[in-house]
Amino acid sequence: MRDKSLICIVAVMLTCLITGCHQTSLPPSVTTNTSSVASYESNQKTSDKKNYPPLTDNGIKISTTNANPAQEVKIKAYVKGGKGPYQYTFTHKENNENWSEPKVQDSPDFSIKVPSHYCSYMIKMDVHDSLGNVLTKIFNINVSDTAHNDLKNKNIQLSSETVCPGTNHLFVSAEFEGGTAPYTYRYSYFDANGQETVIVKDSDSDSSYLKLNTVPGAYTICVTATDSLGNTSQAVKKLNVTNCLPVKNICQYSDFPLPTGCEVTSLAICLRYYHFDVTKNQLADQYLPKGFFEFKDNIKYGPDLEYEFAGDPNFEESYGCYSHCIASAANNYFEDIGSPYRAKACNGKDFDELLDYLRQGKPVIVWTTMHLADSYISDTWLTNDGKEIEWLANEHCAVLVGYDENNNTVYVADPLTDSEIPEEYDKTLFETRYNEVKKHAAVIYPQ
Repeated sequence: MRDKSLICIVAVMLTCLITGCHQTSLPPSVTTNTSSVASYESNQKTSDKKNYPPLTDNGIKISTTNANPAQEVKIKAYVKGGKGPYQYTFTHKENNENWSEPKVQDSPDFSIKVPSHYCSYMIKMDVHDSLGNVLTKIFNINVSDTAHNDLKNKNIQLSSETVCPGTNHLFVSAEFEGGTAPYTYRYSYFDANGQETVIVKDSDSDSSYLKLNTVPGAYTICVTATDSLGNTSQAVKKLNVTNCLPVKNICQYSDFPLPTGCEVTSLAICLRYYHFDVTKNQLADQYLPKGFFEFKDNIKYGPDLEYEFAGDPNFEESYGCYSHCIASAANNYFEDIGSPYRAKACNGKDFDELLDYLRQGKPVIVWTTMHLADSYISDTWLTNDGKEIEWLANEHCAVLVGYDENNNTVYVADPLTDSEIPEEYDKTLFETRYNEVKKHAAVIYPQ
């Protein structure tokens, strides 16, 4: 009996030496469970999905759904939402055949030539994000000889049809229809002698900013579209380059006078140039921010001229305002009528920088002095937050509408004059007065 016990003890000791005497399995509470890890990761992904917007279309486009045999078809597969990075899988087939082997790529752009015979063709796109979301799109394409029709232009638009000479930056957009997409575009212009200058060629965009170096004269802007079969069509529009934009002056003393309303009258001049039907008096009474004066302990307090008109332009004893105030009046009007146009103060610019706006076809509301007389400080006051304001005698506002470098002159729609034709002033003196009144200006931007 003792021998059997000894044999058992030896056996146990040998087992411990071979396998180790410590317990090798973990208690149930800490045992690793691969299925629970997978479940945790799945739950984490589900939680992450809740923190991101759904994966959706963000401008997925196909170049054509009616193709000629062997025509190249392009897809731009832009998406949004989900969680990047995205992976794009494309497959295709004709009629009732099986789907092709998938092409997996990181790029959202895909192109393929359709079969060289008539058929119904399909392209399938699957977009996968890193959370496991999938967006699927199927494009049906008809391949036949009826896909082609004549390429022709529908429309062409210029940011302005009249500009001042110099280096112009003109926005051009054109629309074509027919032919066999995709199109390529060439942008050019012709001078009065018929000489063509190509600015952009082989572009896939139907709009572009063109940089032109012009002198006064008549020009023709041309956009040439070419389809995938080599057919071409042109869209053209006249561009007039002149020393003076076609701006009509308004006198602040006409009809219902505004004795101190040169600023809102200048704004009305610009708005009429952009074909808005609003009067100087409507702007003064309904949209112009105004502030008034008061005395506290014999100290004069009043508005900040940059943001409020000091007084009321209907009255002779009032003062005026500067560019941010006029931009606010314009934007109040635009918001009221639901217009996408906007006005912006452009203070501190050198005078020659203002000419850049004229070269884009934009008149400039600019601060100067009456009859280009000397200015001097004639009054001061404090704003409620303690800022000291200086009022310059002879302060005035007008609209810069053109220039002539050869004669050193500028053309100005001046509310002090009763002629609709802009006045011609010495450029050097006008620039001096502009600098004196601290380089205030404002511009209206068509959207």
